[in-house]
Amino acid sequence: MKIPSSKPRNQAPAGLATAPSPAARILIAIDATAAYQRQMLRGIIAYAREHHLTWEFLFNHRPEALDFKIRLHRQIDGVLLHDAFLPTMSAASAQLLIKTSAPAVLIEHQSDYFPMVLSDSVAIGRMAFEYFKNKGFQNYAYFERTGFWVFDERRQAFESAVLRDNRRLLRPPPQLMDFSRPPAAIEMELGHWLATAPKPLGLFVGAIIPARQAASACRQMGIIVPDEVAILGVGHDEIDCEMVLPPLSAIDQGMQRAGYEAASLLQRLMKGQTPPRLPILVPPVAVVERQSTDVLAVEDADVRKAVRWIRDHALAGDGVPEMLRQIPLGRRRLEIAFRRHLGRSIHEEILRVRVENAKYLLRNSQMSMPLIAAHCGFNYASRLIEAFKRNTGMTPARFRIQSGHGEMARP
Repeated sequence: MKIPSSKPRNQAPAGLATAPSPAARILIAIDATAAYQRQMLRGIIAYAREHHLTWEFLFNHRPEALDFKIRLHRQIDGVLLHDAFLPTMSAASAQLLIKTSAPAVLIEHQSDYFPMVLSDSVAIGRMAFEYFKNKGFQNYAYFERTGFWVFDERRQAFESAVLRDNRRLLRPPPQLMDFSRPPAAIEMELGHWLATAPKPLGLFVGAIIPARQAASACRQMGIIVPDEVAILGVGHDEIDCEMVLPPLSAIDQGMQRAGYEAASLLQRLMKGQTPPRLPILVPPVAVVERQSTDVLAVEDADVRKAVRWIRDHALAGDGVPEMLRQIPLGRRRLEIAFRRHLGRSIHEEILRVRVENAKYLLRNSQMSMPLIAAHCGFNYASRLIEAFKRNTGMTPARFRIQSGHGEMARP
């Protein structure tokens, strides 16, 4: 009888080094000069590292014309291509990419030929509306160029949510959405239009650069941001958002998760799996609030006073009884006013503030759940988890994964 060896089957004989596995050559065409695209790269790298993949990255740093003939003839195994590169790609190069045997995944670009990973523009538009609604806004508007699918989807979702909730929707004149015109002319006309719009106004802007234009237009016309016009953009780039007066609030659209999902899809395709029929949609993470939306748009002075108290004290664990001892108002009248202006109870507003702070800590720290609960006014982590699920529809752990922190394992 042959005795099985205790040595692992693939172990090399003693004294001989094990040959490394051949690396898969992955061509990445992503503009690393843009912050949100660097977030995609972090997601791609995170996936490769977590799954111990021997990927060799061939990296184009700028959205310039790609010589696919040279690169693909070097036995490329897979391609990750962002939207910024596609306008500069020649028709011949595009056809070559289609015909090559190497699978390709597009990020933030719609195509009839390749599988796609897209940020969920409909969810982004709805998140913007819900954010302004939670602040009591009655007047809403959207500003961005038209004719580009991602911005059109965000606008349509935002405007549909506004109209469905019977809020007032204002649409800028069509020429303001024509970005082929000189930026200075657009900015001046935008300022004049905003000056005549009813206030306070919640202005949702489909990207950060036009959001900066909107802030500049308000400043030139003497419109106070956020008290008269609150501005919310899309794209969590700290530099772009902080180098504005006032600093801009923005929706974190989950670009690190998009890179992670694109890398995961590419790996499955390289293993021979069938491409998905529909795009993989990445949900937005959260609104990152800064000064441009730090306002409560309600006329009731008592509600504003109570909300300010909640912001200042809710994280310390104080609740409705403590608030009513400090603010001598009848609870029934105040509850009715909260329902009328904010659509929620005082207790629900306290929980909302605590959950929003928990989101910040989940995005920006590696604190444990019990510690986050204590910092947000919850006695137990279980109370945090319960409130978080009720407010967001997901667990804190799932939120941390989607925001690109902690282990990014697939659900």
